[in-house]
Amino acid sequence: MQQQPETAGAWDDDSLSPGECIVLPKICVSKRYLDELTEDCLDAIMSQNDPPSVFQRNGSLARLKNVTESKIEIELINKDMLVGKLARSAYFVNDKDVPVSPPKGAASDILSLPGWDLPILSGVVSTPVLRKDGTVLTSPGYDEASGLYYRPSPDLYVPEIREEPTRSDAVRAAQYLLTEVLGDFPYVDQASRANALASLMTPLVRPVIDGCTPLFLFDKPTPGSGASLQVEIMSNIVTSRAANFVRQSDSDEEMRKQITAWLRPGPQIIAIDNIDTEIHSASLSSVLTSTTWDDRILRTSKVASLPNLASWYGTGNNIQLNGDIPRRACLIRIDAKVDKPWERDTNQFRHPDIIEWVRNNRGEILANALTLARAWYVAGKPKGSTKPLGSFESWTKILSGMLEFAGITGLLENAAELAERDAGSDEWTFFFAKWHDIFGPKPILMKELLNELWRDEDLAEVMPEKIAEALRGARTRGAGIGVGKALARKTEVTYSNGLRLVRGKDAHAGQKNWAVIKEERADSEQAVGR
Repeated sequence: MQQQPETAGAWDDDSLSPGECIVLPKICVSKRYLDELTEDCLDAIMSQNDPPSVFQRNGSLARLKNVTESKIEIELINKDMLVGKLARSAYFVNDKDVPVSPPKGAASDILSLPGWDLPILSGVVSTPVLRKDGTVLTSPGYDEASGLYYRPSPDLYVPEIREEPTRSDAVRAAQYLLTEVLGDFPYVDQASRANALASLMTPLVRPVIDGCTPLFLFDKPTPGSGASLQVEIMSNIVTSRAANFVRQSDSDEEMRKQITAWLRPGPQIIAIDNIDTEIHSASLSSVLTSTTWDDRILRTSKVASLPNLASWYGTGNNIQLNGDIPRRACLIRIDAKVDKPWERDTNQFRHPDIIEWVRNNRGEILANALTLARAWYVAGKPKGSTKPLGSFESWTKILSGMLEFAGITGLLENAAELAERDAGSDEWTFFFAKWHDIFGPKPILMKELLNELWRDEDLAEVMPEKIAEALRGARTRGAGIGVGKALARKTEVTYSNGLRLVRGKDAHAGQKNWAVIKEERADSEQAVGR
C-alpha cells in the first residue's frame, strides 16, 4: 500500500475539521490474492478509525447512524455500506494505476471473518451513567472501558457529581427524586413508590448490572391516571426525548419480529403502551431473561445476535398476566380514586406541566440520581434486604441495596399481587381443585384423566385453554400427547390453594401417572416464591 493525502471527510463527519488533510493509502486490486487484499482493506479502515466510527457488536460490524442532533442509533454494516467505507478509507487502483471501485469480494470477506481488531460497541447512551468500576461516564464519544458511546443532547448540563458523596447525600438525592419527579403520582403503596424509583435508576446504572432487568409495569384502574406519563418522564430523563411507544402484538410470531426490530438500534428504553389484553407473549417472556437476542433479520437469511441492554416498560389498565411474565415483572400501581382522572386540575400539582419541568431540570435530576448511585458504590455497595428475583438476581441486589442505603424500602414487596393477576394460574388452580375433588391424591394414568374429561361436564367446564386445545379434534392418543405436554409445564408448581401436580410412573403399566396432592404450608410461606 502507498500513502496518498486527501482533503475530504471520513465516514464520521465529526472526525475532521474543514480543509484538514488526511493521508489515504493506495491499494492495487489487480492480480492479488483475496486474503492479501482483505488485509490491506482492513488496515485502511483501522488507520482511519480514530476516533472510532466502525465497531464490532456481537459478531457483526456496526456503525453509528445520526438520526437527529441528539439521537444516534446503532446500525449493522452490510456489504454496500462497507464498500462505501472502503472508498473513503483508501484509493483503489488497477495495475495501470487507474482508479477503480473498492472490491466487493474483499468487503464480503471482511464481513465473513470471525472477528476483527476493532472497538467493541456495547450500546449508546444519551446521559451520564455509572460504570462497572463505580465511576461516572461523563466524556462524550466512545468509552473504551464500558464499550458505550455517549452522545448527550447539546443543551445538557449536569452539575458536578461529588467524588465521594455520603449517605446523607444519597438520602437527599432520593428524596429529591421522589418528591420533585415522582411526588404527584398517587401510588397505592410504598412498594409501588420504591419500584417507580427503581425504574428511574435502572437505565442509569445498567452497566453495573450483570444479566437482565425486569419489565416495569405501570398499572392503573382507569385511563388518564398517569401511567404513560411516568414512562414519558423516564424517557425524557434518560434519552432527552419523548418515549417512542410501541404496541404489543396479538401474534407471538409478530411479537418476535417486533422485538428484533426494537433491539437493533440499541435503545436504552423500550416502552409498550396501552396493554389492553393480558400479557402472554412467549417471546416477550424470553427476551426479558436474555442478555442476547438471536433472530433472523427480516428478508434475509442472516441471523442477528443483538445485545439486550434496554430497560423495559409497559403501561395499561388492570393488566392481566400469563405464563412466566408475573415472575419477570415489577409492578408500579397508581390510583387517582376518581372516575375521570384526566379532568383533575393540574394546578394542584407540584409541577403542573411535569414534562416541561423535567426537560428544564434534566441535568439536576441526573445529578441527583447519579449521586445516589455513586454514594452507594463509595460506601462499599451495601446489600439490601429484598429477596432476589429469579433471573434478576444482580438487578435485585443492586437496586435493593442502593434504595435502602438511601432510606427507601419496599422494593418488590407487591410481588404477590402480580402472582394473583396470573390469568393462567387462576384457571389451573380451579382445574386442579376439581381434579382433587374427583380423584383425591391418588395417581392416575392419562387414559383415566381423558375419560373423566370427556365424561364429567363439571371438570370439562374448568379445563384450562391449553388442555382444551389439545382435545379439539384429536384422537385418544393424540389428545393424550397434547394434554401430557400441557401438564408437564405445570408439574411441581404449588398454587394458591395449596395443590400441586406431581408426575410419576406406574410400575405395573409402565406408563407415566399424574397426581394432585395437597401441600400443607405455614402462613409465613404462602407468598409466591421467586
